[in-house]
This record gives sequence, structure tokens and C-alpha cells, in this order.
Amino acid sequence: MKSFSSIFLIVIILISSCAPGKMVVSDELKTNHDEYIVKGKDGTRIKQKMSFGEYATTQIKRS
Repeated sequence: MKSFSSIFLIVIILISSCAPGKMVVSDELKTNHDEYIVKGKDGTRIKQKMSFGEYATTQIKRS
């Protein structure tokens, strides 16, 4: 029973640590911000181009 409890505890710790990171943003920044749409974020194309608001890449090289 002790080994089951240990394994269960390890599994719970591993599962709970698998979460996406969250950035802490101040209230001032949340209310006073610009939102940009990202275009071209499809990861299946070679030499794809991306744009983020008024900014754009010429090409993206993936290894």
C-alpha cells in the first residue's frame, strides 16, 4: 500500500505540473493595450511568412 501511495503522489505531482505558463500582466497594461492578429502561424509550410500587426517576416526557416 505504501508503494501505491508513493506512485499515486508522484503521478499527481507530474500531472499538476503540466500546465501552460501564464504571464502576469498589470491592470494598467490590461486596460491600455493594442491587440494584433497573427497571420501565417500554420506550422506545416516551409519558408512560410508571418505577420503580426504591422510587422512581418520575409521567411521562416525551420530545422
